[in-house]
Amino acid sequence: RSPPTPALLRDADTRPWFRKWSGTFLFTLGFALDFAYQGRVPILSGEYRGFDVEAPIQQTVGIPIVHVFLIAGSIFYAISLADRFAGTRQRMYILQFFLIVTLLFLNNSRGYIAFCVFGAILVILAARPRSARFRGVRVIGVLLIAYCLVIGVGLFGNFRSTGDWFDTSFINRIGLYNEGFPTFFSEDLKWMYTYLTSPLANLNFNVERFEPTGDAQNLLLAFVPETFSRYAVAEQLTVAYQVDYLNASTGYISAYYLGGGVSGLYASFALQVLLLELGLILARRTRVAYNLYTACAAIILVSFVFYNSFSTSATAFLLLFAVISGWHRARNIPSSAAAMQPRTSARRYQVPLPVTARHRRDFRE
Repeated sequence: RSPPTPALLRDADTRPWFRKWSGTFLFTLGFALDFAYQGRVPILSGEYRGFDVEAPIQQTVGIPIVHVFLIAGSIFYAISLADRFAGTRQRMYILQFFLIVTLLFLNNSRGYIAFCVFGAILVILAARPRSARFRGVRVIGVLLIAYCLVIGVGLFGNFRSTGDWFDTSFINRIGLYNEGFPTFFSEDLKWMYTYLTSPLANLNFNVERFEPTGDAQNLLLAFVPETFSRYAVAEQLTVAYQVDYLNASTGYISAYYLGGGVSGLYASFALQVLLLELGLILARRTRVAYNLYTACAAIILVSFVFYNSFSTSATAFLLLFAVISGWHRARNIPSSAAAMQPRTSARRYQVPLPVTARHRRDFRE
């Protein structure tokens, strides 16, 4: 169970209003400069620069280094804003959340928008009081939001590929869909179905046909952010795809080639568990970053289905940001307020019984 963070978050959130808006202002300025550097607003240009399967190192987009920081920082900052809203109920945070999402929309980053929305749902639900009365309503609400998110990914995919929100001709063509697709499902679901199945197909394709040359030492490179390791990894990682336009292959493809085969897959899984548990211990000690950390960890694990989220720059720093943010918030909590909050342990469920006059007489006897 998570520590009782809402009250602590309210105590830690004592900044003046202009400081609460400073982060959103800086990201807005950063994206404006990045768009000016590119000479275009990506969503309006009608041009999408996606993953190049023939390039060992992807082409830099936007201002070097700054663009990577903007993407990685804005994803975490949006989730952090949702976490602050969940703890304080101040509407300015949810407004800033939508402003950050709008910046990512203008950047034509639908996947990153999905991360922000998914993370926001997790931290808000985690901060709500647990009540059996509204549990069913929450489950239905989560399912509806998830369905809308999946449909939104499909609509965004249609627009990015054809310029029409409802034109599914592109996904029908690249996904080789025929009349066998169930008619009672929306055709926009084809995007998500393709995204979920093609990474596993590409991973199996590589495992069955290619022998890796890596070893246990190189496996560690799979957990180093590509900002620092992409050149070393590019020399050892040559991924083959069944078709060039479906180029996701799960995060385990890096472990397979760098770790020396199937054994590298299992070692990679063990290292993931170790890193996540270590970060969870640190986040729990802050007492205000538990929900934020677990939301970021969930994004890491979900996106690992598509690519190595532990090394991809957009997601590699999420866990680190969550822990650092938690320690920073904890420093702003008055010591008196922190002392009044019970720590998460088995003792929180032990309710002391009142001592009556009869009990005192029994003790004396």
